Amino acid sequence: MPACRCGSGAGGRRELVELEDDEGADGLDDVDAGAVRRDVAHEVDAAVARGERVSPGLVLWAQAYLDPQVPWPRLLRSALGRPLRAVVGASEPTWCRPDRRAGTTPDVLRPGRRRLRPEVAVVVDTSASMSRPLLDAAVTEVDAIVRRCGASTTVVVCDEVAGEPQLVRTVAELELTGGGGTDLRVGIEAAAALRPRPQVVVVLTDGLTPWPAAAPVGTTLVAVVIGDQAPLPSGDRIVALRVEGHR
Repeated sequence: MPACRCGSGAGGRRELVELEDDEGADGLDDVDAGAVRRDVAHEVDAAVARGERVSPGLVLWAQAYLDPQVPWPRLLRSALGRPLRAVVGASEPTWCRPDRRAGTTPDVLRPGRRRLRPEVAVVVDTSASMSRPLLDAAVTEVDAIVRRCGASTTVVVCDEVAGEPQLVRTVAELELTGGGGTDLRVGIEAAAALRPRPQVVVVLTDGLTPWPAAAPVGTTLVAVVIGDQAPLPSGDRIVALRVEGHR
């Protein structure tokens, strides 16, 4: 049986088929590398759920990587005004789904029920100052928000230009673009212009950006500053908190 020749990535010895260092092989940039790490962490999590054997160290890494730092259920509820807090989690009749008890009265048409959820939009800072660990932390929080909202969430990625709004059902669908300067005010404005208008706009950033003096009319702005490079913003209807970036 011939010897296995896996190359320098496994055994340290370079093989003839490998590219030389000066042949333009730049590897993955921070955004693509972060996407690979997220995919691996989710695959590890899924393997554990299926009962497969996984290295304990790898499981601990994936759990820490995918564990959000922000208590989104409490924070989103507190960010809503009192009238909205009163109805969030309640339900209303809808003819878009059948009533679960329709079989008990087959001759009577009855509407189903749907839960009322707040409209939440997310702005993700993808400027050059957002390092790989900061982006990783931001995407982890996006994942938690999507799971909390229980449906698709609109995400706007922004450096000094706002990208097209993305309707995200799972974090794997999120496309991160950018890498330029930073002015998240344009991203906040783009999120506030969505229809239906979001009640809450969440901003995930390192904080190195100009901030509006107040949240857009009719919304609450939740500013999540990752790391300690910048002070927390303040203003009318702005809720700010700080979290650590992944190490």
